[in-house]
Amino acid sequence: MGMRSTLYPVVKELEPNWYEQPQRREEITKLLEELVLNGDVANSLGATALVTNAYLYTGEEKYKQWVLEYTEAWMDRIRGNNGIIPDNVGPTGKIGEHREGQWWGGLYGWNSRWSCDIMFHSLTIAAECALLLTGDFGYLELLRSQLTLLMDNSIMRDDGQLLVPTRYGPNGWEAYQPMRIKELAHLYHASMDPQDYELITRVRAGEVERDWNHVVTEGEKNHGNTEYGRFQYYDAVISG
Repeated sequence: MGMRSTLYPVVKELEPNWYEQPQRREEITKLLEELVLNGDVANSLGATALVTNAYLYTGEEKYKQWVLEYTEAWMDRIRGNNGIIPDNVGPTGKIGEHREGQWWGGLYGWNSRWSCDIMFHSLTIAAECALLLTGDFGYLELLRSQLTLLMDNSIMRDDGQLLVPTRYGPNGWEAYQPMRIKELAHLYHASMDPQDYELITRVRAGEVERDWNHVVTEGEKNHGNTEYGRFQYYDAVISG
């Protein structure tokens, strides 16, 4: 459970083998249902793809409006949380409603080992779907704001490698890693905006570990590693 969500701050530290004691197992199961499952999480933004598909098939306005209203609701939550997307919202719409106001800790949220994977997939999907339905590039700010957030909290390793946080916990930002290009590439390909180009070049300027000119061959389900060579090609063509 700790890899996908946390019960913090209600349970500060979950003891090992808690599930072996029937009474404790029941307590934790009830807390899981209340804290983790009873509300909204940022990963639900991925559902915008399904509803967008329904609109494209039917043309019914209600589907389009659902996508836009839901995407805008999360953009409002970002603005209401100092620029950071919260990963848990209670039934009444309050951020951290079950967690004493704590904005992180939800299912596959900022405390998850997959926070910058699964959650950012959903941000990308919602931003692109809303753009597709409206032609309004302002919806890309849903994704851009969070990528910029990671860059603003980046550090430089001694060897010059740029690292961004991939998780947030009781001690703040943590689990620093080289920033992948996948979401940055989605953003730039959608916008072709100089500010998004600059985000990618900032990551490239702080690159030590990877050779962006190396073209890899791998399956579709990856971290976007094929995009490094693609960006280098586009960049050379445009610059040349």
